[in-house]
Amino acid sequence: MNSRRGMRIFIIVDKKRKKRDFAIAFGGGGARGIAHVGVLEVLEREKRLLPGIVSGTSVGAIIAACYASQTDSQSIHEVIDGFDWFENVVNLNETLRYRLRNHGLVSNDKLKDTMEELIGKVGFEDLPIDLAVVAADLEKKVRIVFTSPRIASGMERAVMEKFLPSPREGLPGCKTEIISDCEVAQAVQASCAVPAFFYPVKAFGYKILDGGVLNQIPVDVAKAMGADITMGVSLGLPFYPQRIRGAASIMGARIGLEGVHQQRKSLDMADLGFQIEGIEETSFLRTDKERLIGLGETAMEKRLEILKKLLSEKKPRRSLLN
Repeated sequence: MNSRRGMRIFIIVDKKRKKRDFAIAFGGGGARGIAHVGVLEVLEREKRLLPGIVSGTSVGAIIAACYASQTDSQSIHEVIDGFDWFENVVNLNETLRYRLRNHGLVSNDKLKDTMEELIGKVGFEDLPIDLAVVAADLEKKVRIVFTSPRIASGMERAVMEKFLPSPREGLPGCKTEIISDCEVAQAVQASCAVPAFFYPVKAFGYKILDGGVLNQIPVDVAKAMGADITMGVSLGLPFYPQRIRGAASIMGARIGLEGVHQQRKSLDMADLGFQIEGIEETSFLRTDKERLIGLGETAMEKRLEILKKLLSEKKPRRSLLN
């Protein structure tokens, strides 16, 4: 699975500039995900601040996968400038078929094709930077983590259990399944399949949907991959209604607020966790690309010295099991 195709320009970044023990967890949030590019652009301007491990959920998975393929932030920026929701994500023919058969749901099959054009038809083991993508099966109550066989064999499940415990007698929970034989493009497609809008991606015996329902900012996954220092970046509550009017918006607000605890737990687990300031004033559907990238840059610049200090004073990873 080593073929690369498409019009993308790939750059080889000196591995010495990347810190294998530093990881970023990119949160989901629809069109707001462009703000992650601003975060990366700030880090690229600094020496030795680029992560060697990345994890992502939903749009965070798109950014993480592009970065893990050694695509620089400027190239990602250029792609985003020409990115169109219907052209790059929704397959119109498949949409019509699914709408007739699946109660209005639409297909995001085109996203898989788009990702293959961006990064190639590759597996996780082909990437020069360690990557994990998070998704979920709502019906089976399973969090799904896609990664390489090497990472899968060494992941610390106890770290992930600290964030999202498996069910035990008398206690609820969600099982975590690690899948290591999936192509990156399909994993990203699954992670971006927003429930009640996109049709689930059927693979590996699961009906896979957006991982944000269980793990919107997968800091615990990055830690389980072996990172000593982790940074989690939140894009806020993407589906929270701006105005509460009627039953639908009340239900949306209720579901959205239930995600606050999950997001805060993830950010508190990171050595440096933050929500990009001003992000909740932006739409998760409509993009103001320059504004979003600017918000990401400002948020990262504000915390740059903190990150430098964390990396310069790095000591053995604190145990989450005590």
